[in-house]
Amino acid sequence: MLNPLINRPHEDEETVLLMATNPTFLSDYRPFISAHCTCLTAATYTEAIQLLQKVPIKALLLADQVPDESSMEFIRTAHRIKPDIQKVLLAEQADAKILITAFNEGCLFRCLLAPIPPVALVRAVKDTLRRYEMERVQRELADHAMEIDLYLHSIPYWLHRFKTTVSLCTRSILMGVGLILGSGLLILLLGVSILLLLYFLKCLLGIDFFADRHLRDFLPVVSG
Repeated sequence: MLNPLINRPHEDEETVLLMATNPTFLSDYRPFISAHCTCLTAATYTEAIQLLQKVPIKALLLADQVPDESSMEFIRTAHRIKPDIQKVLLAEQADAKILITAFNEGCLFRCLLAPIPPVALVRAVKDTLRRYEMERVQRELADHAMEIDLYLHSIPYWLHRFKTTVSLCTRSILMGVGLILGSGLLILLLGVSILLLLYFLKCLLGIDFFADRHLRDFLPVVSG
């Protein structure tokens, strides 16, 4: 039965489709995936294809005990419908020839063999979603390359750069002036503190540090 689509995931949400004909795989894997993203499930290839066509899905996880040509054909079909989504195969046993063909055709991003630890499964899901976002950004940059190039050579862009540069220079100058004024104030406070200390010693010891008669014994006698 098709998943309810009344509350369809938003395109910005991280949505993963878990396709498994074995109900045990659905019950074993779904709780770990749902803890980190939105996880939809499908029990048949037809149901999974319908979800791929209707829901913004970023990753497809195919759980199959022993993947065969029908499994690979489903992955190829999913790749034709949505070539941008990342596809991961979860299997207990896998034919090396089938896997190599799927990887060479660009239909698979990763393959995990059972037993699959929950940590490895979660890491694979996160890596898959991260890979999707990276490729999405690359596609957007490629699609808007001409617009970006025109913007970089436009007057508003250079006015923005000039404004930013002036703002940074002004901020640096103000910081330098503030540092100089702060240093001067610190020196002034230090001088006042020394004078107050000398005045305190004068009052306490009776020594006039501001007169020169206590220095006469230490100065050479200069004859006229």
